[in-house]
Amino acid sequence: MLLNVEVYNTSVQLECNVMAPKYMILAETLKNSIEKEFVFGDRLPTQRALMKQYDVSLTTVGRALRILADEQVISCHVGRGTFVTKKAAPGKRRDVGSVCMISMLPGPDITSNWYQGHIFEGIRSVLEDVGINLMLSDYSINDVNHYHAFSGLIFMAPKGDRKKFVERFQNSGIPSVIIGASWEDVDIPSVDCDNEYGIRCALRYLTDRGHTRIGYVDQIFQSFDALARRSAFDKLTDEFGIEAAGEKRIAIDTDRLDNEALSGLKEMFDSERRPTALVFSSLFPPTMQIVAELRNKGLSVPEDVSIIGFDDSSWARWMDPALTVIQQPLSTMGRHAAERLLDQMDGKPYIKNEILPIELIERSSVTVIKSSRIGGVAITR
Repeated sequence: MLLNVEVYNTSVQLECNVMAPKYMILAETLKNSIEKEFVFGDRLPTQRALMKQYDVSLTTVGRALRILADEQVISCHVGRGTFVTKKAAPGKRRDVGSVCMISMLPGPDITSNWYQGHIFEGIRSVLEDVGINLMLSDYSINDVNHYHAFSGLIFMAPKGDRKKFVERFQNSGIPSVIIGASWEDVDIPSVDCDNEYGIRCALRYLTDRGHTRIGYVDQIFQSFDALARRSAFDKLTDEFGIEAAGEKRIAIDTDRLDNEALSGLKEMFDSERRPTALVFSSLFPPTMQIVAELRNKGLSVPEDVSIIGFDDSSWARWMDPALTVIQQPLSTMGRHAAERLLDQMDGKPYIKNEILPIELIERSSVTVIKSSRIGGVAITR
């Protein structure tokens, strides 16, 4: 399924039936003219002359000339004019066309999804600036030839079972980038956040405040990031002196707290050595249900149970108490992925695997442990 998403405001129709901003069309037109009619050292007409010749605004002319200057096709000298420095390089011009973003979610759900929606906006902001159309697809279309109609591809958070599909595009000749996943043996650039560092930040923050009995709320959804965070939690428990971490874990769905998760939560908090803190692999609506279940047990956040979530959302900020989170720069991920794609389309060097930093946002859901006695047994909270 494909969903067309328009990402431009002011544009004109090209002969090839592709929409693009006027300044990019003018830049291409001027490059063609330089290629055919000018030689090194020739001076171009003035900006006002070009404005009249091509019936565009002075701003459009200026933006077009900046593109050519950035590509070192021309050089601009105040008071002297604009001069040709080299011929426009054939085959190195960016094709103005469409980029397809492939996601596990149906097209209409992407923009409303709290994770993919922010990334999508970052992608769109970059492509909009260069007049490239963005389209959405899911993984149901398996024919590689179908995607040759696009100037580039973005694979959004593919799960492990989609690896074989993604790696088929390594030698397809279609510029591609992966968001939220990467594999060492797949030669496609990727952009992601530092999942291990995020878990490390959460555990450091909690243990610095006296917590050693820390439970982990995992995801049933087996995304690349979910697996990376689970692995990081298991790896770091010994380093941070967290006790019996494997026994303090439940897995939840992205949209509901099912009976199995409720049973796991009950078992976890009926234990004499119950957790004093929870780290969430991600923040989903069931997070609020878990907080409600804890309150039903007479436990309050953060006095009895501290909480740190991975990712952020508006409801996390407005919860009572507001949740401390590990925040990913989702819009930045989208922008960087789009920039890596444009680098490939322009034949420029690009970063193979880019890992972006994350940030711990301190709010009100974590407390410092105090000694107390419950049920006649001395424990720490």
